[in-house]
Amino acid sequence: MSYLNVPWYGGCALLCPHSAYCIPGMERILVNKNSIPYWALTGLVSAFMVFSAVMYLTADQMAAAFRHLGFPDYFRVELAIAKLIGAAALLLPVPPRIKEWTYAGFGITFVSAFIAHTSSGDPMAAASAPVIALLVLMGSYVTYHRRLAKV
Repeated sequence: MSYLNVPWYGGCALLCPHSAYCIPGMERILVNKNSIPYWALTGLVSAFMVFSAVMYLTADQMAAAFRHLGFPDYFRVELAIAKLIGAAALLLPVPPRIKEWTYAGFGITFVSAFIAHTSSGDPMAAASAPVIALLVLMGSYVTYHRRLAKV
């Protein structure tokens, strides 16, 4: 079995089981059967968040959608920035506490999006997208903890 050490200098990851430059709590993440589902689900969540953040900042239809939901225009920009930071936090080697807060923040975002869409009378197709994203996020969270349990 191989181990993945994640040194915190320079933002790079090295495949070296003897490196002393590891994030506390993330020293020896076992590359195992949980790695593929974790990276697939986490990549999907991150891609969804980056895509939606870019759309929030560039598409006029998204600005209109936020007005339809009753949100001010500055909230759209704040949410886009938070989604970009969160996507980076899920993909980069950061301390486990930061990942936990990222999962919590994304979970709150998806639940809030579902509530906003259903409260404004949007069709279920629009309201179901955050629920699907929440399920994928939950899968990523579960596989993240399975990977940590193998340390």
